[in-house]
Amino acid sequence: MDAKIQQKTETSKESVLNLVETLRKRNKLKWFGYHLANLLYYQNPQSTIRKSYQNSFHCCDEMYQADGKITSKYCKNRWCPQCQRIRMGALINAYAPRLEKEKKLYFITLTRPNVKAECLRQEIEEYQNLWRKIAKTRWFADATKGGMIGIKKLECTYHANKVKLEKHEEWKVNLEGKMYKKVWFTPTSEPDEWFDTYHPHLHVLVSDEQTAINIKEKWLELNPDANPGAQRVVRVTDKKKKDKDGNEKVSKGYLEIFKYFTKLIAKDSDGHRFFDAQHMNTIFEAMKGKRVYFRIGSKEKWQCEEVNEEDIEEQAALFIESDEHKTFSWVDAEEFFGYYDIDTGEALTEMKPPQHLMEVLNHKKEGD
Repeated sequence: MDAKIQQKTETSKESVLNLVETLRKRNKLKWFGYHLANLLYYQNPQSTIRKSYQNSFHCCDEMYQADGKITSKYCKNRWCPQCQRIRMGALINAYAPRLEKEKKLYFITLTRPNVKAECLRQEIEEYQNLWRKIAKTRWFADATKGGMIGIKKLECTYHANKVKLEKHEEWKVNLEGKMYKKVWFTPTSEPDEWFDTYHPHLHVLVSDEQTAINIKEKWLELNPDANPGAQRVVRVTDKKKKDKDGNEKVSKGYLEIFKYFTKLIAKDSDGHRFFDAQHMNTIFEAMKGKRVYFRIGSKEKWQCEEVNEEDIEEQAALFIESDEHKTFSWVDAEEFFGYYDIDTGEALTEMKPPQHLMEVLNHKKEGD
């Protein structure tokens, strides 16, 4: 059952439907984030950030409707799907219009050999030190003074494969008669030397090709043990695809830089998805207090203010055409979860637990 939101008579049907859909998405993200935080909290009793996991239990616990908008309080933690979605939206809203004006953009990947858990935080700090050396070069300074803009992002993943995987590719024809390449992997009998290691790495987006090349070459100079083939410079291109109704949609290539800083959901060798609370805790502990995004270029060149990743409440506000004051509390019951008016009990938005996400939360990874 969806919300019966009081709207002014001139409010369009489309805007009401959009609001209801947004509230449903927030409800589902709240539910998923609540259960992810539970796994992190209870499966990591010795974690140094366990209290932060507990704080995520209460992220967006209540929604407040007043003065024409719906607001809430958020935990702002990186494992919270709802807060991450809002954070990404704020970054895209601020930076995408400026990136859209650039005729050419280049996507750089910079890596070093994987490390064990006990070395992860030190390795992340080493990445930051190495980047500072690049940013202090004359050619980098000249490029930024000349108008180059960009974004640097830190990512980290966990390598869970016990054996090496063999890659398979096959060209197929879709229902529209267009060719597409299907890619999948199968396990081999050869042990994977990187099993149970962590892979911090940098993704950098810049608007100057020569600077992108210089960054890659300088990185290899600073990191003689790095695999040259893993360091990449690729020109950003848009991707075109059709939705279920056959309408063509264009996905802007530069949006790749705004994706997750770590993959919350992993897959086992059978393709089943699960959440790995112990190894995710290692990543979150190592990343505590570290910036994920860093903007390259001046405010004048960007033509906008820099986004504060922690200031998400304002970005998350939903504007409605109602002056009523209401408070909605989130309830996770056995069959339904949702937000309910604390005075009347009326549902703002109510849903059944999504089966595909239930499978992620309940699935046991290999070796458990």
